[in-house]
Amino acid sequence: MAEKTTKKTTAAKSTATKTAAKKTTAAKKTTAAAPRAAAVTATAPRPAVRKIVTRKRAAATVSHTAVATQSVTGWRRFRRKTKVGVVVSAKQARTVIVTVERQREHPLYKKVLRSSTKLHAHDERNDANEGDTVRIVESRPLSRTKRWRLVEILKRAR
Repeated sequence: MAEKTTKKTTAAKSTATKTAAKKTTAAKKTTAAAPRAAAVTATAPRPAVRKIVTRKRAAATVSHTAVATQSVTGWRRFRRKTKVGVVVSAKQARTVIVTVERQREHPLYKKVLRSSTKLHAHDERNDANEGDTVRIVESRPLSRTKRWRLVEILKRAR
């Protein structure tokens, strides 16, 4: 009986010493790694971060004169969308409804499809009439539906 108990106690002692050894080595690794990491981050220069070029930055680098006005107006003022269409209705005061047509090819059947969009545009001088071909440019929201402004009349209707 005495032999069995000594084997059990020696086995328990050996497992206890192994776990203690593992804990001390793990503690040594963490304590040794922490000063190294701190020393590396403190002395080594940070890697260069690539700046993402946005539309705002691209517009700013285009012209230096635009930079001064850009801070006030924003980059969209220099890159507004323009569309050409036909005036469908000019009955409202200072507003024209312009139909803009576009063509696209069907992805599977390759047929050319025509689609149109009606856009409300602001006509400050009430100059456009029905049937006129006009150029419109996007602008800030002027009303619930008006987001476009009349720039010029390309062709008058007869």
